[in-house]
Amino acid sequence: MDMGSFEDLIIRYGLGELYFLAPLLVLIEIVLAIQFIFQIFPKFTAFISMIMFAVLTLVYAYGNIFNDVTDCGCFGSVSSLEMSALSVYIRNIILIIITFFLWKEIPGYTPIREEKLWKIFVLVFLVIFTSFVAGLGFEYRTVSEDKELLMYESDKQHNFYNKPVKNTVLSDYYSTSPDSAYVFYVFSYGCPHCWNSIENVRSYQKHGIVDKSVFISTGSGQYKKNFYKYYPHLNVREITSEKIGQMTDKVPVAFFVKNDTIKRIIHSEMPSGHFLKSFNNQ
Repeated sequence: MDMGSFEDLIIRYGLGELYFLAPLLVLIEIVLAIQFIFQIFPKFTAFISMIMFAVLTLVYAYGNIFNDVTDCGCFGSVSSLEMSALSVYIRNIILIIITFFLWKEIPGYTPIREEKLWKIFVLVFLVIFTSFVAGLGFEYRTVSEDKELLMYESDKQHNFYNKPVKNTVLSDYYSTSPDSAYVFYVFSYGCPHCWNSIENVRSYQKHGIVDKSVFISTGSGQYKKNFYKYYPHLNVREITSEKIGQMTDKVPVAFFVKNDTIKRIIHSEMPSGHFLKSFNNQ
């Protein structure tokens, strides 16, 4: 469970003060799945699932409309398929309809005393185990740490930080101009987190953050084939993993260039253009 990334996603939704709910939401989803699999309190499980799907769909709509969030981060995802906002809405509505149908069709609520004892033991054990694992991944954040995350502070320890582009290997892949702003987005075809950021990076031009987005990637085989199936017109400069290693030890990473100098370096999934611009203006 990547609890840290889930916490980050909650903050990107504009709900930073509720990041501590990440382990609880993960626990609830897993418990509901277990109850469905073993048919433990099926009518009650269907009802709670329906309510949860509805509430989190509304939360997604809020993040999508007001904070330009495209990654739902709920109910799972297909790593090889970047789902559009419309696809997420359709999927969630279908799930709400299915759970509503189950809730209406399953006869009566099952009293605890009538449930098989071994099922109760399995549920309790898995709840305890999941709680322990979720707790291990939870990262407490102070107010200052939240601000640092929200502002997407640059990695000032990176050896490219504040260096002229011409003094780095980035100059091998695109010739910059001092009167323009750029983002060099370095990723791998086989990285799901990298895929999740593609549309956000593309939005930086629309929001006036950069004049040009430069995509640099590595990888081959089925991953590359899948990528171009969904992004057939994206201009990507392909290089070897060894050359990627000259820029970073982990992907994705974005290098923001202004006045021919690297001014900001962001690791992990990229913020949306709307989100990044709002904090650049503060």
